[in-house]
Amino acid sequence: MKHQIKKMISVITAIILCLSFIPFSASIAAHAAEQNEVTLKFSDNGISEVISGDGYKIDGNTLKISSPGTYRITGISSEGNIEIAKSTEGVTLILDDLSLTSETTAPVVIKKGCKVTIRLEGDSYLINNEDSADEDTNEDFEGAAIKAKSGSEVTFEGTGSLTVQGNAKNGIKGASETAFYFNSGIYNITAVNNGIASDGSIVIYSGTYNIDTENDGIKSVPDEDDTESEGSITI
Repeated sequence: MKHQIKKMISVITAIILCLSFIPFSASIAAHAAEQNEVTLKFSDNGISEVISGDGYKIDGNTLKISSPGTYRITGISSEGNIEIAKSTEGVTLILDDLSLTSETTAPVVIKKGCKVTIRLEGDSYLINNEDSADEDTNEDFEGAAIKAKSGSEVTFEGTGSLTVQGNAKNGIKGASETAFYFNSGIYNITAVNNGIASDGSIVIYSGTYNIDTENDGIKSVPDEDDTESEGSITI
């Protein structure tokens, strides 16, 4: 009997040690990821590397990200944008009191087939000031403050706020088969067309949304020739 009790105590102790090790290992992984975080700061003079790293290229006032990683973006620019390269997965963009305006493209462009997490810290602003008259003549026209191309998956989270102005067309726009997930955060969106729109799907788990638009606040309707997109909204 004593032998059985000792054996039981040993098993329970081993289980407790294993369970206590799991969050410890997770905290080590999180710390390691944090240590590899890149920090970049926008200004009207360009983009400076506060904490440099790999996986990105600075081209004037454009930040081009082409590899997985965590990128903390801060600063203010009256003409700047962030671009995630086609088929890039595992990217986390931390918008940390960031303010970007663009008259030539979307402040944030996510190319086809990407998987990106946008984490909000502090109060950030993204303003799209493209000329709506260019939509039919300019193939680079994006018409949104955040534009996600076909087949992308974008997750929004964080405790901060994001103010979006879609002065050309939409606020946040996803193309065919694009999925948006909103886990948390505060969103203040104004747009001359739609506030949050995706041809694929929109899922809202939580968060606060203040949307003022001339068309739909939240919309998921595929184009007439799009037979693949879900066209669904789940709240």
